Amino acid sequence: MKKIFVDMDGVLCDFVKQFGIAVNKLGYKFDIVKSKSYDLRKAIPAELKTAQEILETIFMDDNFWTNIPVFDKDTVEVLEKLYNEHDVWIVTTPYPPKKNCEELKIEWVKKHLPFFNTKKILFSKEKWLLDADCIIEDNSQNIRHFKGVTVCIDAPYNRDIEPTYRVKNWKELEKIIIKEKALDKKHKEKGVKFNYGKLLWSLVDFESLETMVEVLMHGAKKYSPDNWKNVDPYEYVDSLLRHVTEFSDEVRKNKGKKKKSFIADHDSKLRLIGHIMCNALFISYFEKQGKL
Repeated sequence: MKKIFVDMDGVLCDFVKQFGIAVNKLGYKFDIVKSKSYDLRKAIPAELKTAQEILETIFMDDNFWTNIPVFDKDTVEVLEKLYNEHDVWIVTTPYPPKKNCEELKIEWVKKHLPFFNTKKILFSKEKWLLDADCIIEDNSQNIRHFKGVTVCIDAPYNRDIEPTYRVKNWKELEKIIIKEKALDKKHKEKGVKFNYGKLLWSLVDFESLETMVEVLMHGAKKYSPDNWKNVDPYEYVDSLLRHVTEFSDEVRKNKGKKKKSFIADHDSKLRLIGHIMCNALFISYFEKQGKL
């Protein structure tokens, strides 16, 4: 049994089609194929402000959410088969303009998927941070960062990525996951590794840390490597506050003026932000050691 995340909009329900119909009813055109963008506003040939107003008008209507049709004629049947064979969860994004969006989505599931336990509905925008063996999704960002097997429901706005599998409908999805048992095969393949719960170091911009490393090297040369670990940790709390205050004062002072190359520390002549980052690093270390 595998843990499977299933997206809702654009996967379980034909969200884009419903949105297009609503846009047309308001007297505007809608073309997701031409725009090739996941941002629905870009599929409306109007100024961004107008497109945003249209989007919010549609999203604020309860009927929009409750009347979205299922994705295709096989969706319910195939999902139920998956539900009976695997640990299936619906993971969907709540839309901010609509305060009761979560409630309406739950109602939609009750109406169209009566077999599904609504306690297994999660609301998240950053789905790749959650643990599962597989995700069935249409959003490029979620597919790109997810660490398990990715099944992409094909759409004009997600053809810039290479998922594990790409399908056009739920019948094709059934063939891959249920009939061919692709998830079992992927786990047996050499080189496949799922790092659930581990930190995504790929999200760190390491170049931005160079200035911190420069300060660490300066300290190692001036004192000795790791000498900072022998210092009273509360000194770094005071140092952080001093450096942040100085940095903030300089930023305010230079606001609107021609920018300097960087704000320097008076002693080391290195970037002050590097010292701030070092202080934060030291404090984090001592906190994990239980010394703060």
